[in-house]
Amino acid sequence: MSQKSTVLKRHMKRAIEIFFHQGPKAFFEKIKEKSAEAKVPESAPLADRDFQEAYSLDKASFEEEILKYDVISFDVFDTLLSRKYDNVDEVFAAVPEAARHLISTQKLSQDDFNETEPNSTFTPDDLSETESDQKKINITPSDIIFTSENFKKIRIEAEIEAIQERKASCNIDNIYEKLQKITNISDEVSDALKQAEIALEEDALIPRRELCDIFRNLVKSGETVIITSDMYLKKDFFEKVLSKNNLTGYARLYVSCEEGLRKDDGTLFEKVKNDYAGKSIIHIGDNRKSDFEMPISKGLAAKWIMNSETELKASGIEELLHLNDYLITIAKGKAGKAENNDQITASLVNGISRNGGLFNSSFALSPNGRCHFTDPYTFGYSAFGPLMYEFMLWLHKHTPEDANLLFLAREGYIFIKIYEIVAGDSAKPHQYLLASRRAVSVAAIRSEEDIKEIVRRKYDGSLHNLLVSRLGVSEILLNRVSDRQIHIAEVGSGEADDYEKTIKLIEPIMPDIIGEAAAERKNYLLYLDKNIPENERAKSVLVDVGYTGTIQYYMSKLLEKPVDAAYLAVLRKNEKLNETGSKVFSMYKKGDDDFSDAIEKTQLFLESVLQAPYGQLIRFDSEIQPIYRNEEMPSEEILALQDGMLSYCRDRKNAMGLAGIDELSEGILDSKSAGHGRNTEELPYLFSRTYMEKLYSELLINHDYMTSEVASIFKVEDSYSQDTSLHINPETHRWEI
Repeated sequence: MSQKSTVLKRHMKRAIEIFFHQGPKAFFEKIKEKSAEAKVPESAPLADRDFQEAYSLDKASFEEEILKYDVISFDVFDTLLSRKYDNVDEVFAAVPEAARHLISTQKLSQDDFNETEPNSTFTPDDLSETESDQKKINITPSDIIFTSENFKKIRIEAEIEAIQERKASCNIDNIYEKLQKITNISDEVSDALKQAEIALEEDALIPRRELCDIFRNLVKSGETVIITSDMYLKKDFFEKVLSKNNLTGYARLYVSCEEGLRKDDGTLFEKVKNDYAGKSIIHIGDNRKSDFEMPISKGLAAKWIMNSETELKASGIEELLHLNDYLITIAKGKAGKAENNDQITASLVNGISRNGGLFNSSFALSPNGRCHFTDPYTFGYSAFGPLMYEFMLWLHKHTPEDANLLFLAREGYIFIKIYEIVAGDSAKPHQYLLASRRAVSVAAIRSEEDIKEIVRRKYDGSLHNLLVSRLGVSEILLNRVSDRQIHIAEVGSGEADDYEKTIKLIEPIMPDIIGEAAAERKNYLLYLDKNIPENERAKSVLVDVGYTGTIQYYMSKLLEKPVDAAYLAVLRKNEKLNETGSKVFSMYKKGDDDFSDAIEKTQLFLESVLQAPYGQLIRFDSEIQPIYRNEEMPSEEILALQDGMLSYCRDRKNAMGLAGIDELSEGILDSKSAGHGRNTEELPYLFSRTYMEKLYSELLINHDYMTSEVASIFKVEDSYSQDTSLHINPETHRWEI
């Protein structure tokens, strides 16, 4: 064979691979890319009129338009449901490890793998015990001899050959029959791999929430809704995942491998047209060729919506694209290092953020082509979910093995939920501990010097508020001091303030303050004795957002012994804390980590996001019952944001687990190397943490992606420092008093 023929054959094989495995969309995009290389760089999709029509869509007008038709057809993949993976090929890369895990459970049978309940979230550990008369697979995990990378290549090759042989009727069974012939593996190994792939596909799917809402509304209102998909997975798979995502009530389900017809050549649309003769039909999907041009060519109407990848490219968030490409390149260069877990991790971290959050909505772009968030859930999922997940990974890795983690109120109310998701069965002993600056510092007052130390902290507001919020002064004592506005400057600033005057004003009631503090101390210590036995305290590590370690310092004073703590960030040194002998573990530290600046700039956002469903702890009464400050409870919007944050963590944990990646045991990076280093031995952790930092900074600092509706939900009460509350102005998107 000539060199020219060999090259031509190689290019033809690659073209077939792209067309059948990645779909016509990828095939035509590749052609456009090659054409662009010969000319000039292609302009952004926004320059295309049809793209402009897509990103100018809004949910209300979209729904109104499709209601004009008798029959409404939906594509599934990347339309109603998206995968957690950035690259679908990484699903195949994850199959060997998933198969090993399924086999190791000894609960996997040839007969009932696909018989799990349709409304349950599948994990291997959820498989029910097989009946004694069912035939179990007689293999062990070691019988799965494939690596991630070589299985991915073989799986793609098997699909190409199966499609060439079976054409439109090719299904998952045909692909694995071909794979078995290529590799000469046993029936049982082939079946385990196939079942693992189906499990991964099921777990990988995330609903595109707004389009799913539209789907459900149409069904509820009695419209004729059908499903039309080109896919090798069979009808029972679709029925299961659609039901699992509450996408039911459709009139008909068309799957190419069952019908022997395809969308990309128009034959499946011809059948739909014949089945609904005389009816007006519109099809909705993300593939420009298969879901838009082809149905129109067959006499149907069509509405093209952008998938998450297209939206990302159109949005202008180029830094994230470059970051992803860079780290994937590093992963591919790690020959023999950590198998293919690096690429799978990168694909999942990027894919979950993009498909579950940033561009979950097909209406994620504003009319000018910019990414914008129109609902709190998506903002929580995208911006805060990754940060919280990485914090809990760091916390688990960087605290002592025998640590008893004490999640401090009120941020700890959310933290402990996230930690339990991230750590799972490997979680260290942990509990929620009621604490606040006011409750712990007042309980620690034993002298006038203690009072002066508390007053010395920066403050602007009324004297009465300072006495109540910082020193726990009762109303009887409060009436003995004249109220006035005071300003106390930051220590060491050299700024003139009212500190000395304030001390003179409250000196007459200092003995009484000390007496009231003694009663609070007694009650708080009883609470601690009840919840943290004396013999466990040496192992205890307080967990909080951090900043200056105020509660840690006063807890050490209260107990008169060192108290360790772990923080998201330490932004200012607390010299007095150092004097207590207490240890400080910090994910980020001002001066050592660039990302600490991002945390500092977004402190108010974090305080607003991490609200608990009750006010600040004031003190414990004589019955050791908590007394809370009367504050406005978290709004429905904040609760939705927190739900999005938790959903991100669940999606990522489930996906990583089924892919066989244990993030808790991956290499540990110190705060300096994360985000800056090139330690490829620990690439998965480097990738996920660096990606989170870039994403968080992009969404909350570099640019403004909030609509006025989302911006208006952020509010913070700060009686301890300012005697006021802060909120974001919906028009300017700036924090204001």
